[in-house]
Amino acid sequence: MRQRIVCSLLIFSMFVCIPTSTISQTVTWEQKSVGPDGIQHMAFRSPTEMFVARFNEVHRSTDGGSTWQRLTNQFEGNISSLRVAPNGDILVGSEGSSTVERTGRGIFRSTDDGQTWNRIEGAPIADVVAVDNAGNLYAGNELGFYRSTDNGVHWKKSFRRLHYGYVLPNVFDIIFDSSGHTWYCTLDGLFRSDNHGRSWKTMRFPQPFSSTPHPPINRSLYSLPTKTVGFDAAGNLIAHVLEDYLYRSTNFGKTWTQLQLQYLLPDGTFRGSTIGSLVVTSGGLLYITTGQGVKVSTDQGQTWLVQESGLPAQNLVSFSLVLDPNGYLVMAALEGPNAGVYKSQSPVGSAYPRTTVTDIEVLTARRFALSQNYPNPFNPTTTIEFNLPKNALVTLKVYNTLGQEVATLIHNEVMDEGNQEVEFDASTLSSGVYYYKIVAEDVDASSILFSNTKKMLLMK
Repeated sequence: MRQRIVCSLLIFSMFVCIPTSTISQTVTWEQKSVGPDGIQHMAFRSPTEMFVARFNEVHRSTDGGSTWQRLTNQFEGNISSLRVAPNGDILVGSEGSSTVERTGRGIFRSTDDGQTWNRIEGAPIADVVAVDNAGNLYAGNELGFYRSTDNGVHWKKSFRRLHYGYVLPNVFDIIFDSSGHTWYCTLDGLFRSDNHGRSWKTMRFPQPFSSTPHPPINRSLYSLPTKTVGFDAAGNLIAHVLEDYLYRSTNFGKTWTQLQLQYLLPDGTFRGSTIGSLVVTSGGLLYITTGQGVKVSTDQGQTWLVQESGLPAQNLVSFSLVLDPNGYLVMAALEGPNAGVYKSQSPVGSAYPRTTVTDIEVLTARRFALSQNYPNPFNPTTTIEFNLPKNALVTLKVYNTLGQEVATLIHNEVMDEGNQEVEFDASTLSSGVYYYKIVAEDVDASSILFSNTKKMLLMK
């Protein structure tokens, strides 16, 4: 059985307007409970009612985390995901081999406060389970992305096959933003869908570097393992990449800037961080957990301050961090004599609200379109995007300035409606101007529905 390594966790809570005058940027902590230890996931149904998962157990608190009840345990594998649906149901993903159907593994639902659990028959065994405000269910594993619009009776799969054989989970998080995007955080990279997962765009990051004042010489963009993403009300998107890096995007992931992660110690010295969890408030405050405690940035990651007032003097080992519905930070220390639940004494801000399914629908492509490649100029890879309002037979080729074909990216392939993308690798080509041309034909009538050509520049 796979061992699960604790990764970054970001749970979106119910959106509550909190007066600016009550929001604190300096956190003072109080310990709510001693234990349970080993908490890896937390979810809230109200400001006082919360659920946590440890190993293959679920615990419930009705007093904000001061006391806990261990709920009925019937999960065979470790719990990989814990969510609360808009109707109050509790959803649990119990991990295991995605190709083996086992009674104690899969997606489970409780309608009675976690006293009993029913396995959703036909649901995939998932690394991550998610639910949007309309009640649609989502799941992710190494075989792909799944969505159900009928409470789990039927599931539709996106056939994006991910890596096999890793100890770490292949899928880390599924997030929805208020602009209608679905974000899929995986070991293979960060992906964005504008149409419920029917098609995906790959996010490309600059090469990570450890010394912030000196950007990398290599201008190439990479698909990097991404743990989670967070949003603020100003439109900033923050991605937790690999173990130690944060990136910010202001254009829904088209371009990214790496953030500074050194923080100021009380003695005036600086130290770098290894990130455990990430929380982004709607007001733009960034909170991270590290091996040295909790840090906050009030300037979009330019500087960081330690937030450890009220915590035990001993280092807390591997903890998760979330916002409760009233905007208080809640932290779980995993092990050791100080294991348990800690809460900030004042609210720090609201989580940015999730979207509803109706918000997403309007973003589905309504016309044929070929976008400008990005980055452009590029070296040696670039991404080409196009929109299809209906299924079509697609051919996409690249030509030099003499009109000679130099690459075939898609050849007579039937592609689904929605936003599509393809990566072009020009490693074997010389610097210069190139043209890419798309032809989309009707699947049944073999007539041309759309044709367009755009120019791009390769600079080596």
